[in-house]
Amino acid sequence: MGAKRSKLRLDTGERIAADEPLLGKSIMATSEGYGERLAERLRVEQAPAIAMRVLRTADMAVTETRCDDPVLGLSGSIQRADAFFVNLTLRDYPNRVYWEDGRQVSVCDMRAGQASIHDLKRDPVALIDKPHHHLFFYLPRDALNAIADDANARRIGDLNYQPVGIDDTTISSLGRAILPALSHPEQVNQLFVDHVLLALGVHVAQTYGGMRPPSRPVRVGLRRGK
Repeated sequence: MGAKRSKLRLDTGERIAADEPLLGKSIMATSEGYGERLAERLRVEQAPAIAMRVLRTADMAVTETRCDDPVLGLSGSIQRADAFFVNLTLRDYPNRVYWEDGRQVSVCDMRAGQASIHDLKRDPVALIDKPHHHLFFYLPRDALNAIADDANARRIGDLNYQPVGIDDTTISSLGRAILPALSHPEQVNQLFVDHVLLALGVHVAQTYGGMRPPSRPVRVGLRRGK
């Protein structure tokens, strides 16, 4: 048997076994949206992942997946959840065939550096028929709510997106910034990872969820005459 895998637990900075729940009793303990459970559905052997708590109330995670010699077939269904994947493509993936709720919704080329968004309430599934390399940011509804509450903004509904590649330099830059942390977890700076994932969540909430902080009232005073 191989060595037991471990992940970095960012709330304490200690390494824990892969089958030990992250962040106590958080939803991440049972979620299929990150880490080894996600790897099983994409049929990849390794999927380094980091989970963190956002604004002390909700969780986010990021997982890197890579396969140079995939087995032809559909990705496995992920347990439906009120959450989103923000996916960053790190290797060109031409002619991606994609389904939601059992219905084919797009066939498109995904270029390295492009992002895509997937609603986990809609059972997103893709055909795996060529080598691939991705980052999957797991963004639950609780995290979006926490971000809106912190900004004193109205909570958002569904994200506004199309099931195709998105040229989003912010997502691309944040994803590439966090890659070294996934490759070398022993060198992770918790504060840096916290800021990167939170920045990703805020960007998605504003750009695709329409989150806007309330405008401050303009103070109008009467000018005294001389």
